[in-house]
Amino acid sequence: MWIARLTLRRPYTFVVMSLLIAVIGGLSIVTTPVDIIPKIDIPVISVEDALTDLHALIDIVGRYHDAVGASRNYLRLAHTQYRTGSADYLIVIDAERTLQANQFSLAQVERWHSFLDRGEL
Repeated sequence: MWIARLTLRRPYTFVVMSLLIAVIGGLSIVTTPVDIIPKIDIPVISVEDALTDLHALIDIVGRYHDAVGASRNYLRLAHTQYRTGSADYLIVIDAERTLQANQFSLAQVERWHSFLDRGEL
């Protein structure tokens, strides 16, 4: 009952106090950090992307190993054909070039694979 009498006797004081409470309440709402749902950067997508890249790279490494094996067989066959006289030396040179190119590509892919395994990419 005393609050009603105070309000009627001093209306400006009540209005100022109400505005002050509203302004302070609004400021506290804006400036108070929300701890109920904190901002967390969950790296789920990057982990899934890295695993997908790793599996794809493992497949590529396997294909390059197969290519190097096939190139070695090609070089062995080219040497055999050259020794028997059924092919000229350009076939042997082409087989060596193919083997070196495949070995170089395999080395590059294995280097990327080691970087991805260590998480350096």
